[in-house]
Amino acid sequence: MRDLRRQVSIAVAAGMPREKIAALMALDVAKLETLFAAELAHGAERVKLDQLLLLDAAAAEGKVAAARAVLEVIDGTSPPSAPKKPEPSAGGTKLQRAALLLLQGGQSKRES
Repeated sequence: MRDLRRQVSIAVAAGMPREKIAALMALDVAKLETLFAAELAHGAERVKLDQLLLLDAAAAEGKVAAARAVLEVIDGTSPPSAPKKPEPSAGGTKLQRAALLLLQGGQSKRES
């Protein structure tokens, strides 16, 4: 029965309608609502909590991505990531600018 409760919780978390869950469980909707009332009411939150606990355990093992995910869930932030490499400047030599212009479909002033 525990596996069935988990299945119903996951189906609820996925946004599956009760009619569909009932059909997949070979139950009518009324029976589903009687047997799995808690899962229908709180299943989505339980699945999210279980996943958060798994992320927390991974973070405790030093997994940086998991730590960031936990922080994002808890307070909507994450530690700063590594700085991005600077983009090449738009300047460059005349030859580089002409080559870039040609690659982008324009024509070099030298050719006109």
